[in-house]
Amino acid sequence: MAEKRKVKKIPEELSAILERILSATDNKLNPEIDKIFAVWSQCVDPDTAKNAQPESFKQGMLMVKVSSAPWSQQLEYEKRLIMERINALIGARLVTEIRFKTGSTRKKTSSKKARKNG
Repeated sequence: MAEKRKVKKIPEELSAILERILSATDNKLNPEIDKIFAVWSQCVDPDTAKNAQPESFKQGMLMVKVSSAPWSQQLEYEKRLIMERINALIGARLVTEIRFKTGSTRKKTSSKKARKNG
């Protein structure tokens, strides 16, 4: 019998693996996030939509990733209105709290694409 060849695997960061697993199961476990993503751009102005994006939703708390601390501070003042708009468009009181987290709001591009365009 022929021996099975061992396949060498490229090491991968645990955080990348977990992020893939969680994002794949997140929407299956939490269909409300799809509704929130769908109405987000209707609840905020276009400039805000570019600088703030919903990231996760659990037990009434919406986590929104924002591009900078000043955006986070500005949205703190507007969060009650944003919650009201989201809930009105969804037709249910799903969002009871919004928290803002500073980080990149742009989708990551592959390094090949970045080199080609940059």
